[in-house]
Amino acid sequence: MQVTLKQFGDLRCRIVQASATPPTSVVILCHGFGAPGHDLVDLAPALCHLAPGLGEKTVFAFPEAPLELDFGGFGGARAWWHLDLEAIEYAQRSGTPRTLAEEEPDGLPIAQALLSGALTQLLDELGLTWSETIIGGFSQGAMLTTDLAIHSTSPLKGLITLSGNLLHASRSLPKIANQANLDVFMSHGRQDPILPFSGAEALHQAFASAGADVEFMPFDGGHTIPESVLRRLADRLKAECTSNP
Repeated sequence: MQVTLKQFGDLRCRIVQASATPPTSVVILCHGFGAPGHDLVDLAPALCHLAPGLGEKTVFAFPEAPLELDFGGFGGARAWWHLDLEAIEYAQRSGTPRTLAEEEPDGLPIAQALLSGALTQLLDELGLTWSETIIGGFSQGAMLTTDLAIHSTSPLKGLITLSGNLLHASRSLPKIANQANLDVFMSHGRQDPILPFSGAEALHQAFASAGADVEFMPFDGGHTIPESVLRRLADRLKAECTSNP
């Protein structure tokens, strides 16, 4: 598969294509906090291997978060917005679930605007529309793309939220209530020590109550993407992305 690093707006983005055929769909996946910009790129060949034919007319894109983190030992670590690391560490030590439902990160609106601008340019270059676009991500990237999806004025093909959470409920829930036509795939580990399982359950319930076509795949494990989730995601993507004429 060919990987190309390009600039769109203020963000760098890795484009992964398995075929020279003009794409009819794009899958955009955003990495999590503390990961390098290339962190999820290997998902493209993995998904295409699990779902033969997926890569024929589907292009994958992996935006790189704008913030560079100065962590010792975290080579190339980046973030969409800064986290309260002390609160996360306290929650882990105390065993107290940490809810994000009342939080609106200071950097979320800026990150969402940067991502939206970059993706608009990316779609223009690919000759695709938002209705031919599936967006999503892992952890912080999942929360960012969920926020973008529910505030988008253009309908999307789908949303993927891997180990995400309900973020800033008072702002998010009214928008989610209008997402009856959104196709959503979610996964989360029941023993996730970073983002609580209860936050994923709350997000799932919000989409389900809105009437969205949402599939929630819990698994026994932590803050990760297990093979069982990748297999199910590959099946869904093949069904969604190869249904175009």
